[in-house]
Amino acid sequence: MKILLLSNVFPPGFIGGYELGAYDVAIGLVNSGHEVHVLTSDYLTDDEGACEIANVTRTLTWATMTHELIEPSQLENVYYNFRNLRELGRLIRTFRPDVVLAFNLMGLGAVSIVKYLQALKMPLVLYLMDHVFIGLDKIPELRASYEKLFGALHFEDRTRIIAMSKNVAREVGNTLGLTLPNVTYIPGWVDFSPESAQMQPAADGRKRFVFCSRVAPHKGTDIMLESVECLVQNGLDNFYVDVYGAGHVASFMQRVKAKGLDQHIIYKGQTDKKDMLNVLAGYDALVFPTWEREPFGFVASEAAVAGCIPIMTAGVGASEWFLDGVDCLKISRDATSLYGAMSQVLHWSKDELTRMRSASLRYARKNFEFRRWLPVIERVCVSASKDKPVFDQHTQTRAAESAYLYLSSLLRAMLN
Repeated sequence: MKILLLSNVFPPGFIGGYELGAYDVAIGLVNSGHEVHVLTSDYLTDDEGACEIANVTRTLTWATMTHELIEPSQLENVYYNFRNLRELGRLIRTFRPDVVLAFNLMGLGAVSIVKYLQALKMPLVLYLMDHVFIGLDKIPELRASYEKLFGALHFEDRTRIIAMSKNVAREVGNTLGLTLPNVTYIPGWVDFSPESAQMQPAADGRKRFVFCSRVAPHKGTDIMLESVECLVQNGLDNFYVDVYGAGHVASFMQRVKAKGLDQHIIYKGQTDKKDMLNVLAGYDALVFPTWEREPFGFVASEAAVAGCIPIMTAGVGASEWFLDGVDCLKISRDATSLYGAMSQVLHWSKDELTRMRSASLRYARKNFEFRRWLPVIERVCVSASKDKPVFDQHTQTRAAESAYLYLSSLLRAMLN
């Protein structure tokens, strides 16, 4: 197949698991014999590192958005970005893809991209590793005006959806006001060899916890800090938590120092993805009290593959794939619950800890191997491509762009 892959950010520069996941899939599809052309933004183009994908066009404009409070000016970029439509149309005309595989469309004009591809009857596989339509429900009058001119967003037969979890599919569906059709569920995978990441026992008898995510409140750093403080105050101090990641590092570690916990919470910097499994194999449990809307959390599957027991917020995407008390520990997202889980690990004997770590490793290596899931992604793309219509790419893409430009001008006039 000829696959046009869309992503707002694409490595070597990346923000999180979404971009790295898109990169893994792109390389996997190329190695499986498909022709892949990536269309992305110029964000992070100054990052060092090589890109193993030959055809990458970095001409999209990206309006940075977060899942926090979104400004009205940013919300427009959920609906439309005419420059990005022109870039998309140009590649459709020159590359002539069989299917479009869309990853993170946030900030690119996600709604307009989907509507544009639907107007062309172009097969689309929408890969949901996060909520790419965040903000549609923030300003009702904007949504009403848009839908009056363009119609409500829906997904027709030519659209296939891959989601990391029911959690993210439900969140997207609630925002759009519909139940997503044609959904294939694929978890956060890990690319590993059978001999990689062998579990490492503790050298000094202390229990070893690790936090490996963005250092930010929504990932649970405040909850972790409060839990560690409670453990130490109650005399359960034979442990440490190593912290890996970027984000609000300075302010977080200042709070650690102020509470006198710098012997129990140690910042270790950032780790390359290729080294992650070997790093995680040296810990007993992962501390992951992330926010409830976490679409999945790749680090949970990575930790389990390395025999590092995931302690995670119940209800997040990754928790759908694990069994509490068997191969993970699920918690409520509060310091009391995390304290209880960490205390449980601290009270385990060496044999009890080894049994739980081994159970996590066995389950994860069976269920989260990338080579297991790549053929599933490939089959979804093949299925979608069978619906590709025969059409004049030049004429119809130009016509769709002209119509979209005209309707967008009417929308702006309505809003003003």
